[in-house]
Amino acid sequence: MKKSILSGAIFLTLISIISKFIGIFFRIPMTKIIGAVGNGIFTFPIQFFAPIIAMIAAPSVVIARMVSETDSDVYRTKILKVSRSFMVQYGLIVTLILIVMGPILTQTVWPKEVIYAYMALLPAPIFLALTTTYKGYHQGLQEMTPLAIQQFADGIGRLILGLGLTLILIQFSIPLGAAGATFGTTAGAMTGFICLYIHHKRTHKILNVTISQNNKKDIRSELFRASLPITISALGANMMGFIDGLLVQSRLSGIGFTSADILTYNGILSSINTITSIPLAIAIAISLNALPNIVAAKNYGKAYMATRMRSAMIMIVSIAIPSGLGLFIVGRDLFHLFYSTLPTDHYLMNIASISVIFMMINMGLTAILQAYKLEKTTVRNMYLGVLLKFVATFVLLGLPSLNIHGAALGTCLAYGIVVVLNLLSCIKAGFKVDIKYMVMVPMVSSLIMAAIVYVIVSSISGIIGTFIGILSGGFIYGILMLAFKVVALKDIPFIKRWF
Repeated sequence: MKKSILSGAIFLTLISIISKFIGIFFRIPMTKIIGAVGNGIFTFPIQFFAPIIAMIAAPSVVIARMVSETDSDVYRTKILKVSRSFMVQYGLIVTLILIVMGPILTQTVWPKEVIYAYMALLPAPIFLALTTTYKGYHQGLQEMTPLAIQQFADGIGRLILGLGLTLILIQFSIPLGAAGATFGTTAGAMTGFICLYIHHKRTHKILNVTISQNNKKDIRSELFRASLPITISALGANMMGFIDGLLVQSRLSGIGFTSADILTYNGILSSINTITSIPLAIAIAISLNALPNIVAAKNYGKAYMATRMRSAMIMIVSIAIPSGLGLFIVGRDLFHLFYSTLPTDHYLMNIASISVIFMMINMGLTAILQAYKLEKTTVRNMYLGVLLKFVATFVLLGLPSLNIHGAALGTCLAYGIVVVLNLLSCIKAGFKVDIKYMVMVPMVSSLIMAAIVYVIVSSISGIIGTFIGILSGGFIYGILMLAFKVVALKDIPFIKRWF
């Protein structure tokens, strides 16, 4: 019998949140060290690399599905070895393309100072490609510990090596200091893969298997065929941030913003994304565990598979709505706390908090469509969203009354449309929406929680009020989830032991 989705994801969720906080602890001193302009320089290549990273990571879904569909350890080993060779070649090709594109981007789209920060990211793809192979393998086995180790090691490497290099290079210039900061991504990729590989070697017996040319051809063919639409879809999802990097400079300069203002606002957008990535990490952890769980449930019949899909969506919606409402209430206070050197007289955090709800729900819907093997549908829906994002952002950024807020509004509108399209596609494929537990219960519980948090943060000012509000809201919401039987104590092992 397979593990429940919640019990399988809970450990990875906790580590993911810790890793995201490590990322915030990296960004806070980094922003102070390199300043608002340096933060803007840092953001341009990071926004560009986000879709690249997503493209490299996308095949892990296919590897996980292939591993979860077989019970043969020998065949699983063949999948690991063939996919590893495939991903190394993939990583090398991406690196060569990026080397060629660097000078072109810094001479046409970005300020010339960005070139150093861009170059610091070039070694990352090969390590990310190797990481993808082993993450997919362990995800298929529903082993969340290796994935958690990789995430934690990535965060620590980014914090120590990236921040250390930033402190050294800022002595020479701001662009070089920003390059030290972007190297944190490369450092994290290196340390994450090394720790994941060491754990794999220690915990898994290496089988000596002979891989025939037919086996190799079949595995590579399946990997390429199934990865292509997922990769294109992942590219589309991360194109949202890339579109901001593409349009912010030209559109804001057209309405009178200076270069320094543009770099500052671009840095603010990136900093907000760091905060919103915390609740998104929870949805990622659930969807990572949900996909192989749902696929493996096919062996028990369609009814059991439908139950797993229902469980996954209930959990994601039950986290998405309170996360978005909570950030709407306390998000600006958190931004001011973490990034006190950046301007806070804007409503970007409020807009982003609504986007978080759509993004998290979309992750669950995407996992369900992938389980149905409808990857092409996710691609179509995502790129319709990307098209809307481009048009909306282009128009809204050019309005002086909205300026930088147009970028956040464009993202919110785009993900709202993608969620609607993916939901309709899921229903068409046979997925049944549980109105009570997927809509009514999380909505009512979230509104109760939000009201309590709002009263607390309005009554107690400052950091203390914010943290009391967050802790109280989380506690009340948890009680409501238990009361409505959305979560069972048997799915939370360490709480069960306490009782």
